[in-house]
Order: sequence, then C-alpha cells, then structure tokens
Amino acid sequence: METGLEKGFGMTKVSFPPIGLLILVFSLIFGPNSLFSEPLQEILWLPRSSISPKEFLQNTSTYLEIKEGWFLPATSSWRDHSISISIPLAHDLYLIPSHGNRSQLPSRLMARTLWSTSTLRLVALPQEQVESFVRLPTPKYAFPLTAVLPQPQGAPPYPAVTSLRPDPRILSLAAQPTSQRVTEILQHLQDFQTRWSPSMGCRNAVLWVQGLFDQWGLQTVLQSHTPGHSPQVIGSLAGRGHRTGKYIVCGHIDSVSENPSVSAPGIEDNGSGTAATIMAAEILSQYPGGFLYDIEFAAWTGEEFGLYGSEYYAQRQASTGEKILGVFNFDMIAHRDTPVENIELIVNSPSLPLGDTFSSFFTQYCAVPVNIMVNSNMVWSDHAPFWRFHYPALLGIDDEPIVYPYYHTTEDTLDKVFPDFEAEVIKGIVGAVASFAHP
Repeated sequence: METGLEKGFGMTKVSFPPIGLLILVFSLIFGPNSLFSEPLQEILWLPRSSISPKEFLQNTSTYLEIKEGWFLPATSSWRDHSISISIPLAHDLYLIPSHGNRSQLPSRLMARTLWSTSTLRLVALPQEQVESFVRLPTPKYAFPLTAVLPQPQGAPPYPAVTSLRPDPRILSLAAQPTSQRVTEILQHLQDFQTRWSPSMGCRNAVLWVQGLFDQWGLQTVLQSHTPGHSPQVIGSLAGRGHRTGKYIVCGHIDSVSENPSVSAPGIEDNGSGTAATIMAAEILSQYPGGFLYDIEFAAWTGEEFGLYGSEYYAQRQASTGEKILGVFNFDMIAHRDTPVENIELIVNSPSLPLGDTFSSFFTQYCAVPVNIMVNSNMVWSDHAPFWRFHYPALLGIDDEPIVYPYYHTTEDTLDKVFPDFEAEVIKGIVGAVASFAHP
C-alpha cells in the first residue's frame, strides 16, 4: 500500500515508507537499545604490529597489554597509530573468551561486542545487568585501564635447582599434606553454603581464614577493595634474612553459581585453591628455622566478578614499588578426569623462568606431572593483574580449558572432587614455595 500527500497547490506527491519500518527506525535511534541514545566514551586499540614494543613501553604508562597489542585511553599520544573503540556510558567492560562453549552470552543480556580476536572478546554490559552476567559460567576479567608503573626488567635471581634429590629439610614439610586435612578444610568451606563475594557467607569465610592465620602467628590484614564486597585477607610470614622481595601464595575464596545468594559451595572453584593456600600457610609458618624471604598468603575476593580483589592489591603494590619475586596462584586443583592427572602451569613469556623453576621444584616433592603453557591471553584468574603490573606470576590449574562439569553450579560440592589428588598437589606446592623462599 502506498501512502503520501497527493499533488496539489504546486506540491509534488511525497511517498512514505510503511509505518512498521518507521517504527523500527525510530526505536533504533531513540529507543532503550538505541544506537545513539547513550553518550559514548572512547578507548583506543593499538596493534602490536603498528609500533615497536620497546618504544611503546618506554613512552607509555597507562595501558592494558595482551598478546596482540595494547588498549589505551583516548588521550594517548599513540592515537594516530590506533583504532578508536566507542563505548556507551553506564556500561562496564569485560574481556571474555571469543570461542568455546562458555563464550556465548544469552540474548537477554544486552551485551555489545566492541572488539575481538581469535582468542579474546571485549564486551560492554549495561551496569544493571552486571550481576546477572557474573553468574554465568563465562571466564571474565573486568576491564582495567590504569597507570602501569615500570618494574625492573629481567627475571629475579631464582634459586638454582642444583640437585635432583630433594632437600631433606623441605621434604619433611612437603610430606605433611594429607587427604584428610584437605577434606576437613573443603568441608568447612562448603558449610558456609555460599561464598558469593557480596554475601555474609563469604565475609564469614574470610574471617575464618584470618583466624587461622592469626593462630599460626602470621601478620594479617583484612583488605577492602570494592563497595558491597567482602574484604580479602592477606597473611604475612616475615623472612629471617631481611631480603628484598617476597613470594605470594594465593587463590580466590569467593564462589559463584546459578543461584549464588543462596547456594554457591564452590569446592573445585575455588575451595581447592583456598585449601592449598591455607595448608601452605599452616605448614610453612611452623617451620622452626623460618625462611630467608617473606611469604604472603592471600585469599582474594571479587574474583568471580572479574578479579576485583587481586587487581586492587596488585595495583597498590605496584604504586608503592613493592618487589614481588613471584606469585603462585591456584585455581581449581582438585578434579581428576584421567587416571594420571597433571597440573597445568600457565605463564606469560616474562614469567616463564618462574614457571620453569617452580616445575622443577614441584616435581621433586610430589608425583603429579606438570605441563607448562605460555599463554598471555589466559587472564581469567588472579595471576593476571600481576602480569599487568609486570610481576612474574603463574596459575596452577588441573585443566585448561576447563572440563569440570559442575563449574559455576550449585553442584560444585565436596563429593565431586578428589582430596587425595589435591593433597599430592599441595605437597608439590609446599616443596616448591619452600625452595623459593629458602629455609
């Protein structure tokens, strides 16, 4: 059907499109999901191929680096070499995987893909949908774009692995983890019902860990990082040698599920990494002679929202020039899906010396094989903020990509994991960390 104004009074006939098309165009321009109804902000994408990395790093302080290049603020001096990315206001940005069964977002979320590569995707989420988004079994990193202070270049002087025979002093420590103790800790964590970062259950779990650290003589700090979230706890074991630098053993204590305010037992993800941190603290803190280097033990919160807690901590450490020699982050280390399960150690290229040395020590003190993977785009756990601030860090995980069938569900419970396997992993962790810290 054609509608319009008939010719008359010197006017020509004007045809209008169908009313349905007019409504569609109007909604796209002015509707709640309008392309133009929200003011836009801007960031820049600078491909690595566009500039010398050395020149870039010498002249740039605010960026987010990934394998393919750098994200920059709109005011960057590299603007002429960069690609502009427009972002609607009142949206939060997240990096997520660009492929795999956990990379797809439901249509009910008004997520916008702003940029992507074969491995990563940058999406914008309306702020009112963030809580729904973080409940999904989608790996995520809340997009950080802050100043990155330069850190000393080159790997720290890690102790040499001079013998294939374990150190008897360390062997006595590495022999202590048992499946019974793993089970006790995991059961206690499950008893909180949920450790969803904004919940009282998570706060109570953090306070429980702090009480253990206090009991073992560690200097503890409760660190708040994000309004509405539980604080995280850091316990410090002072070294006897007054050496410069420290090692960090860590794992996130918060959990998530499809109904996290009611039930999020989070035993594999990440009661297992929390248990490893707790047991390492318990054993190493009781060693009579102490260690040359400081060791910190941290239970992060806000990880399931996009690494809130570890990002806050790493940024503060970098801003005050703290020297971190190595970060050992453990996330999902209690699931065995093959008769001979291994541990994946994920590192970026600058952290490869840390990973190689850790692997050598680890395999001296336990029977679990190690597979080292160099993957700077694996940014879904609490090692990633330390990479961002040029600290050497590794992730220990039982499978990458994740194959655990109860990931981010209310079924992630103690009966689904293998405490005997985790106890063996913790033997290697205790032995490796003690070797780095030097008894």
